[in-house]
Amino acid sequence: MFTTDPQIRLQPLRDNLRKDEHICESARTFLNAFPEILSDKVSPDGKTVLHGVFMFGKLKVGKDLLDMVTPKQLAIKTNDGNTVISFAVEANNVQMVKLMVGKNSDLLLIRNKKGHIPLITAAINGDEEMLRYLYSVTPMEDIFVEDDRPIRKKELRDRDGATLITAALRVEIYDIALKLLKSFPRLASTQDNDGMTVFDVLAGKPSAFPSGNRFGFFQKCIYLIAGVARYRVVGKALKLTVPHLQKLDDKKLKHEQVAEIVDIICTGLADSKLKQLALSKAIDAAYLSVIHGIVELFTALAKSNGNLMLHRDKNGNGLLQLAVLHRQENVFKAILDMGMQHPTTAPLDEDENNILHCAAFWRPLLHLHKASGEALQMQREIQWFKEVEKVVKPKYREMKNGKGIKPEALFTKEHETLVKEGEKWVKEVSQACMVVSTLIATVMFAAAFTVPGGNDQNTGFPMFLESRAFLFFIISDAVSLFASCTSILMFFTLLTSRYAERDFLTSLPTKLILGLLFLFFSIATMLATFAATLIIVLREQYSWVYIPVIISASIPVALFGSLQFPLFIEIVMSTYGPGIFHRKKTWGFCCNTRRISTWCANNKLYKFFFDKKTRTKNLKSPRLQV
Repeated sequence: MFTTDPQIRLQPLRDNLRKDEHICESARTFLNAFPEILSDKVSPDGKTVLHGVFMFGKLKVGKDLLDMVTPKQLAIKTNDGNTVISFAVEANNVQMVKLMVGKNSDLLLIRNKKGHIPLITAAINGDEEMLRYLYSVTPMEDIFVEDDRPIRKKELRDRDGATLITAALRVEIYDIALKLLKSFPRLASTQDNDGMTVFDVLAGKPSAFPSGNRFGFFQKCIYLIAGVARYRVVGKALKLTVPHLQKLDDKKLKHEQVAEIVDIICTGLADSKLKQLALSKAIDAAYLSVIHGIVELFTALAKSNGNLMLHRDKNGNGLLQLAVLHRQENVFKAILDMGMQHPTTAPLDEDENNILHCAAFWRPLLHLHKASGEALQMQREIQWFKEVEKVVKPKYREMKNGKGIKPEALFTKEHETLVKEGEKWVKEVSQACMVVSTLIATVMFAAAFTVPGGNDQNTGFPMFLESRAFLFFIISDAVSLFASCTSILMFFTLLTSRYAERDFLTSLPTKLILGLLFLFFSIATMLATFAATLIIVLREQYSWVYIPVIISASIPVALFGSLQFPLFIEIVMSTYGPGIFHRKKTWGFCCNTRRISTWCANNKLYKFFFDKKTRTKNLKSPRLQV
């Protein structure tokens, strides 16, 4: 018998929903007879059958129901103001959202109880695919009003726009944020629903800038040519042959987009008063950019409005003091290079510490991962103190703070623990390397008296004395023995050395450099000796032995070098290199890529192969279309 009881008739639909199957014939017949049942609220919070289907992301049932419902039924809200598209967006079901928009495009502009349209919800959730699709179909002119509507309504719309931009920045969808800021520059200083602005978000994302990325040597080289991956022919070939090129190409493109965003948001700060700077969070961004070492953002902010340089934090520290306290050498150098503030004019903080006192402080949690070991970190601290000491007047060196302590005495007090940890680190490294050097010396000494092939019974001379391979064996053995002995002496000297503060600057690192250098050399020549031995013994019957022996001997050398050589290079560069204050600027690295791009644009041969496009066309490339 046919019944109209919805609880009974909806039971087949519930079974379909649970299994995510297409609607069965009995349920379809009932829904066709009573379509209004889909509009009835079946839960205390005001959800209908449609809301339940799309809340659980049931695609097959949802597709069938969309063919049966009217656009008006899709717009029904729950008690929280959510429509069916809200649940589909929360479930990140892009395919279902596309079907809903095709059925009723008005769903894109319906706000929930929080005042969010689906686009804003997707932005807050950080779903890139959903955000890009909704951005492509949502009419922006209906969101950002430019007419004479009430101020309050305009502020609400601007807050939505700011929320969309900050959310896009957080999930690194910079192209959408850039397009919105180009169309609506005022949103740069507008606070979003969480009270954040574009300045806040960018200042908290060091990875969005070249200075926030630590590239190795080969990564820098790839980064320099990364732009060619956007060009035709050779660019496509390079993406297939050069490792990580596509990844670094995407990163470089994002850096370029962020640079444009920074230019846009800083342009509007030129005539801003202090109150406006505070509301836009530009002041907070300046401090955060110093703390995080984002020299690109800091430089742009400082040049856009000089008032940003006049403020202090709650402890009375200015931007220069913060750069010293957080050991951000690029920012420190940028401030001095631009003539914004000189150390001798920097104000004292609330404890009457001058800029040299700031260089004497040691905050371990702020300086992690900036050096490979405690000894190198101590060396870096001494370099910082001496560099700041060079640029201040002599009276600052003798000036006492509020506690009556001079900068040098404060430095000694603050770094007592680091000195002990540095001594421990050097001795541990020396002991480990000394064991290896001793083993090599023992083996090489024994090899000198047990030559391959033995000795002639009549003359006592080695059997292969006239062989070039034997000469190579003897030379390699001797060099390895002498190098390992020298390495032992260097590491023994480190174990018995004095560990005062000033020794960490040059004396101890130099001994460590020599010890590691001779150790590397002894390992390489030891393997060369072993390879020569095999060649001498086997070459008569196995002439093909050369290549596999050389390859086999090269593997441990390459492996050891790849693991330990970076430490050796770091010690050498920090001790005898240009120094942390005279290195090539990280933020200048990005500028050099622009000069390279200019050269490429004017070079006929380069243009013949790559057909370089403009930045505007790059931003409109298919992979950036939304």
